[in-house]
Amino acid sequence: MRFTPRFYKIIICFLTALLVGVSAALIGVSAELRELEAYAPDVAVPTAVAGANSAPLTTAPAYAVTTTSAIFTAEPVQNDEFCYDVLSESQINAVLAGNVYPNDAYRRLAEACVSLVGQVRYFWGGKSTACGWDARWGVPTTVGPGSDTSGTVRPFGLDCSGFVSWAFIQTGLSPSDVSGYIGDGTRKQWSCSSAIKWEELRVGDLVFMNEYPHAAENHVAICVGHYNGEPVFAHCSYSENNVVVTTAGNLFRYARRQWSFADLSNGFME
Repeated sequence: MRFTPRFYKIIICFLTALLVGVSAALIGVSAELRELEAYAPDVAVPTAVAGANSAPLTTAPAYAVTTTSAIFTAEPVQNDEFCYDVLSESQINAVLAGNVYPNDAYRRLAEACVSLVGQVRYFWGGKSTACGWDARWGVPTTVGPGSDTSGTVRPFGLDCSGFVSWAFIQTGLSPSDVSGYIGDGTRKQWSCSSAIKWEELRVGDLVFMNEYPHAAENHVAICVGHYNGEPVFAHCSYSENNVVVTTAGNLFRYARRQWSFADLSNGFME
């Protein structure tokens, strides 16, 4: 059987397109894996910065949205990789203004979350038990093992689960209560919570990128309210290298509630 030049041209074009498609897919998978690797699931605070720098909280301070942060913009910014919107200052203030809180602890939680927007960088393994601002934030610190940033010197800050723990401490819970009932890493924070429907999300609920026990890595955020009927979340993001408030996009897929916080907050707010 003889093949015409046109036949060979078609075969070559097909194989070229196939190779391009496979290469693009591999690049996409590689990028996603790099992003996942940046999220510390249960990483300890680096030795150089370990330890609490404040006593357990007895009276939670009041918080306000910081209006001088460079992360705030007049218009929302979209993250192209995960397709979420980063809320602007006016949008965040609108979210807080529209919230109805079960008690004052939930208000403190939401306001503490947004108080760090644009103020604290992402740092692999970054944890804090400080009441309010941690003096170590921003101090050049060597990143510990386990990340693609390991060995580099970066401004100390929080990782995603460290941000969650710090925020709950600001409500009036002691660091030991947060460690026991809320969790210090994403795996513990998942196990201390229960699945809820997406439409049930309210202030204080957690959302995760991946599902345990199958996930090797994860990313977590706290719901701080709704904007235009859509839940929005505060998290310390590797992609943004800062604390941000965003929509879910295709980043967060699992909604969970820390029922223990409802019980604890009712107790210490009485």
